[in-house]
Amino acid sequence: MGLPRAVVVLCAVCIFICYCDRVNISVCVIAMGEHYGWDKLVQSKVLGSFYSGYVCSQLLGAWLSVRFGGREVLAVATVVWSLLTFLTPSAADLGMSTLLTCRVCLGVAEGMAFPCVFHIFSDSDSARRSRNVGMVQTGSFAGTVFAFLISTWMVQAGLWRHVFHMFGLAGLGWFAAWWYVALKPRQSTATMSVSGSTSKMMLGHHDDPVVTLSFSLLWKLLTKRPFQAIYVAHFCHAWAHFTVLAWLPTYLHDLGKSDAASGGDGASAAGTDADASSDSESGLSGLILIVPYILMAVVSVVSAQAADVLLVQGYSRAFVRKLMSCIGFLGAASLLVLFSLLPPGNFALTILCLALGISAAVSAGHEANKLDVAPAGYSGLLQGVSNTLAAGSGLIGVPVAAYIFLWTGSWTSVFLLIAAIFTTGAVCFGLGAKGTTVPLA
Repeated sequence: MGLPRAVVVLCAVCIFICYCDRVNISVCVIAMGEHYGWDKLVQSKVLGSFYSGYVCSQLLGAWLSVRFGGREVLAVATVVWSLLTFLTPSAADLGMSTLLTCRVCLGVAEGMAFPCVFHIFSDSDSARRSRNVGMVQTGSFAGTVFAFLISTWMVQAGLWRHVFHMFGLAGLGWFAAWWYVALKPRQSTATMSVSGSTSKMMLGHHDDPVVTLSFSLLWKLLTKRPFQAIYVAHFCHAWAHFTVLAWLPTYLHDLGKSDAASGGDGASAAGTDADASSDSESGLSGLILIVPYILMAVVSVVSAQAADVLLVQGYSRAFVRKLMSCIGFLGAASLLVLFSLLPPGNFALTILCLALGISAAVSAGHEANKLDVAPAGYSGLLQGVSNTLAAGSGLIGVPVAAYIFLWTGSWTSVFLLIAAIFTTGAVCFGLGAKGTTVPLA
């Protein structure tokens, strides 16, 4: 029995809202800083508090999904983080400690989203796994773009408080749809078949084993080679994602200052043209921050469709997963090398956007491979372990990029390092990945 299409779509919408709630604070924190008198250090604490909760709840979300059901846990987690999002302005009014507590708890709730979704997707028909994962990944990219655009417009209009209210209400609206589509039918089925022998199957649990989280199980999840290949690939992709997310605005800002300095020796009669050029560069910088995520959304959908077509045509699952990861990793690495060799300018920025966009092909590679190799009932735990390890790449990659820039005085080395990490991900996944279930017994 395959997973209902409506459930997959609502999972993607849930991740869309999840990423909206992550991004909105990045836009609103500037206005909040002006309102409450926060300096950059305080703003960084507000932004970073989310991730301290996010990292801690991956395995918890996976275990709760096994214990109570992925659909149920996802519903509760979404309601909790939506209420916390709605209450964020009120928490800020009460003081910094209240706000930080609110953000940490929001991170804990959102950290359960992907483990729950992957547990739900363990019911996916094998022919649609790539497309299901691709749709969810597209939701994350689309949520980032949407939140950036809407939050920026609302903050400029002086409505930063309503940004949190709007997205909080959106999450509660999602819960109403989820109850009707994903939860209510399961409760009705359970009531109707309570005296039958098929109730377990109809509840969507199939014959999944009872999973007990233990050190022995975690050790197996950490030491099986196909799982390790997924962890390395996920870590490498997350390293690039966190680094670019953190430093791309700074890179574009430095690029704009460099252009302004090089044009600063011109005659005063050219001042109007310089101002117009500055405005153009500012608009271009804003566009560059959005375009990569739009391309990622498109590539994620296209690569997922291509992967499932190849599987239907008879290619092995291991070959298809490795192919998609290689396209994403090596394609992006090659374009980043080209970008590093080009002089600064619009063409170089176009190559950078294409590099980041094509990297999303890995969603049909190592991301979908988690559903291929995890035994029944374990896909959420596998995602929890993988996401926990990958989240650590942000703690390492972001400061490493800063140190490299301070040491070399150039962003070129930072992007070349990302290219090397992408290549490492492709090699490790290519050597260690499998396309069949890996036993944990």
